[in-house]
Amino acid sequence: MDAREVRDKLLEITRQDCGLTDGKHYLDMGRLGECPRKLAWEIVHGNGVTDDIKTRLYKARQMEADLQLRLTKLFGKIYSGPRTLYGLDDQVAGHTNGEINPNILVKIKSVPEDEALPNGRTPNNHYWTTQGLMHFGHFTSCIIIYESRASGRIQTYSYVYAPAIGQQCQAKAELVIKAVARGRLPDCQCGRCKERGFN
Repeated sequence: MDAREVRDKLLEITRQDCGLTDGKHYLDMGRLGECPRKLAWEIVHGNGVTDDIKTRLYKARQMEADLQLRLTKLFGKIYSGPRTLYGLDDQVAGHTNGEINPNILVKIKSVPEDEALPNGRTPNNHYWTTQGLMHFGHFTSCIIIYESRASGRIQTYSYVYAPAIGQQCQAKAELVIKAVARGRLPDCQCGRCKERGFN
């Protein structure tokens, strides 16, 4: 066995263990801030996950696992690790990075460098991710933890559950699921689906 073969095998197992699927037949509640047409299209056709995305996600998962260990050391028994949430008769699913009692969702985001850390507030899609998870998981609040893979720098943000946003997440999930069941894509809400090929 030569070095190239070892490299190829390492990359193959990394891609297998990254935890990312192609998105078919699966609605991720953490993505309910995105356009419903895009979400429905990806359920039917897959999301075109590249090998590069899989290897980057593997590194992000390593950072998340390390942070979860630190949270366990910090909070002990009041912190519980990640779990999968389900809603709408298990047609929508999402993943937490843990919970702090009483009833606080933990979401971890690993970013490649310090410049990618949020500046003052979280990106809109991360806010919607946490609102969808809080809605279906019945959490009252959330702490989002960002860590730079380059320096280890950490930023944290907290949000409370916003029932109006949670209801929008549920309505969008229901719209996408019904559209896929009927074999039709819902209308585009972002104005960019046509140029992105979600026809």
